[in-house]
Amino acid sequence: MLNGSDARGRWSRVPSAPVVRGVTDSPAGRIALIVALAAVVTLLAWPFSYRPVPTGLDPSWRQALHMAAQEGIRFGSDLVFTYGPLGFLSVPTPPVGWTSVLALIASGLVYLALVLLMLDGLRRFLPLWGAVVIALVAARVFANLPPYEALQVVVFILSVNILLGVVRLPTAVLVVGGGLLVGVALLGKLNVGVFVAAMVGVTVVSMVRPWPKGLLAYLAAASFSLLGLWLLTGQTLEDIPTFIGHSVETISGYSQAMGLDIEPPRYHWIYVAFAIVAATLVWYALRATRDVPRARRLQLLTVLAILLFAMWKTALARGFPAYMFVTAGLAAIPFLWSAGRGAALATLAAIWIGYLGAAPAATTSPTGYFDVPSSVRSAVLLGRAALPWRVEREADLTRQALRDRYDLPADVIGSIGDRNLHIDPWEAGVAQAYPDFRWQPLPVFQSYSAYTAALDELNAERLRRDDRPERILREFTPWTFLGVARPPGVRTLAQAIDARFYWFDSPAATLERLCRYEQLVSGDRWQVLGATGRQCGAPVPLQTIKARAGEPVVVPAPPSENDFVIVRVHGVEGGLLDRIRTALWEAGEWYITVDGRDFRLVPGTADQGLLLAVPAAAQGSEPFAFGPRIDSITVSAGKNGRESDETLTYEFLAVPMAPRSSGPSAPTLSAGR
Repeated sequence: MLNGSDARGRWSRVPSAPVVRGVTDSPAGRIALIVALAAVVTLLAWPFSYRPVPTGLDPSWRQALHMAAQEGIRFGSDLVFTYGPLGFLSVPTPPVGWTSVLALIASGLVYLALVLLMLDGLRRFLPLWGAVVIALVAARVFANLPPYEALQVVVFILSVNILLGVVRLPTAVLVVGGGLLVGVALLGKLNVGVFVAAMVGVTVVSMVRPWPKGLLAYLAAASFSLLGLWLLTGQTLEDIPTFIGHSVETISGYSQAMGLDIEPPRYHWIYVAFAIVAATLVWYALRATRDVPRARRLQLLTVLAILLFAMWKTALARGFPAYMFVTAGLAAIPFLWSAGRGAALATLAAIWIGYLGAAPAATTSPTGYFDVPSSVRSAVLLGRAALPWRVEREADLTRQALRDRYDLPADVIGSIGDRNLHIDPWEAGVAQAYPDFRWQPLPVFQSYSAYTAALDELNAERLRRDDRPERILREFTPWTFLGVARPPGVRTLAQAIDARFYWFDSPAATLERLCRYEQLVSGDRWQVLGATGRQCGAPVPLQTIKARAGEPVVVPAPPSENDFVIVRVHGVEGGLLDRIRTALWEAGEWYITVDGRDFRLVPGTADQGLLLAVPAAAQGSEPFAFGPRIDSITVSAGKNGRESDETLTYEFLAVPMAPRSSGPSAPTLSAGR
C-alpha cells in the first residue's frame, strides 16, 4: 500500500503524505484519488503523436519490430537486435495493427505508473495541487524518455520505496511481480532488462527472509516468466541460446562500434554534469537513509549504483545525455522530501536546466511544453485507432503514408513481386508499406549494426544458404560529410551512419552480396538485386604489409579484371584493458582514410575483409556502383591519428569472381526515381 502508516518500517523517517479530507480519508480513497490524478496528468502530457510516419534508420527498425511480431519471425536465428520479441511494446505509433494496440496499452501503463510514483513522492513535501503541477511540468519536459527506459525508472523508484518501507508488498507479490517485470524487460530490450533484473534482485534479497530462499524463488519466477513470454510470442526453445548469445554480441559490439558520440570539446560538460548528478543523488540517498539500518542502506545504495551505471552507459556510451537528466530528475523524487521543499524544487529546476542544455533542439521548443491540447488530441485519436473495428483501417492509412514517402517505381515493385526480400542498408519500413512483399531480412537486418565479426558472419552465412533472400532492395541516400554534400571529384557514396564508409559496413556479407547477386533494376534512388547461381572463388593472398598506425599503405592491384581485392586489418582489436574500457565505457576510435576523407572504422569487423576493388561485372550502375578501386588506405587511432603508434598488419587478398552459372536475365535500367 502507498503511504499508510502501517506500511512503513519502524525505522522509516519518510513522512506520510497529506490527507485530503472527505472521501479520501480512507487509504482506499486516497489511492483512488492519486490514481485518478495520475491518469489526468498522463493524458495531459501524452508523449506520442497520433500519426507521425517518418522514414529513416530509427523509424524503420521500429517498424521491423512490429513486422517480426506479426509474422512470427524467430529472434536469435532469423532476427538479431538489442530489442527482443516484446520490443514492439515500446512503439505505439504509427498504428500498424494489433501489435500497435498492445504497444499503446503497455506504454500507457508504464507512463501512468511513472506519473503515479511522481505524484506519490512529490506530495510528501508539497500540497496535492503543487504535486500535480510539478508532476505535469516534469511529465511534459521529460516526455521523450522511451517506454523501456521509463520502465527502468519505475522499477528503481519502486525498489527505493520498498527498501524505505513506503511500500510493503507480500513476499509472493514481490517475487512473482518482480520476475514478471524482469521477463518483460529482458524480452523487450535486453540491456534495460539486465539493469531491471539486478535492481529487482537486490530488492528481493533485502526484503525476503531467508534471503537465499527468496533469491532462488525470484530466479525461478523470472525464468518462468521469461520462458512463458518467449513461447507466448511464438518463439522456439531451441532459439533461446542464440537469442541470448547474439543479443549480448550486439550490445557489446555497440560500445565498440558506435564510437565517442559525446564529441570533445563541445560536450565535455556532460562528464562534469554526470559527476554532479551522481553526487547529488548519492547525497540525497544518504540523507534519506540516516536512520535506516546499515545493511538496508547499503542495499539501497547498491540499487542506486545500478541505475547510475545505466545512466552512464545511456548518456555517454549511447550518446543520449538528455536521458541522463530525465532519469536523474525522476530518480531523485523518492529522496527529495529529506532536504525540504526549497532544496527539492531547486534540485528539480537544476536538472531541468541541464536537460534543456543536453536535449536535441527539436525536443526543446518552448511552445511544445505548453501544447497540452495536442497531447490530449493525440491520446484520444490513438485510443480511437485502437478500437477493434478501426485497427485495420488505421494500419492501411499508415501503409499508404509510407508508400507516399517511399514511392517505389512500378518496375521496382514488379521485379520484387512475391519473392523473398531483404532491404539494404536499413529501410525495413518498405516491407510495412508494401505488405505483398515477403520480408525475409538478413539476421542483422540493418547492415550498420553488424558490429562484430560474429554478427557480420551471421549475415554472410545466410547469403550462402539455399534459402537466401531472392531479392535485395537497396536505397541510395547521397553521402554528406558533417552535413556538407559530396564534393566534386569524390566517388559516389551512399550515406552511412556515424561518419562510416558504407562499403565497409558488414564487410563479409557485402562481399557475399556482390558475389551472389546481380542488378535487375536500378534508378537514382532504388536498386533491385536478384539472387544468381554464382559464387566467388576462394581468397588468394596478394601481399601482407606491416605499418604503424597513421602510415599510408599502398593497395596492390587485382591480378585480373575479374577479381575483388579485400584487406584484413589486424591490430585494432585491442587487448584486455581495451575490452574493460569498452565494457565500462566505450572503445577508442579508429579511422580509415579513403579518397582523402577520414571515415570511422569498426574494429570488430576490420579483419573481415574490407572491400577495396570490385570487378566491373559486379558493379551495377550509378549511383550504386562501388566505383574505381581504392589505391591506398591509412588506418589511424583517433581523429588526429596521434593516439596510437601501434604496428598494424594489412593482409591483402584477391577474391576471384566466378562466372554466373544460372540466374535472372540481364539487368535493366529504370527511369524511375
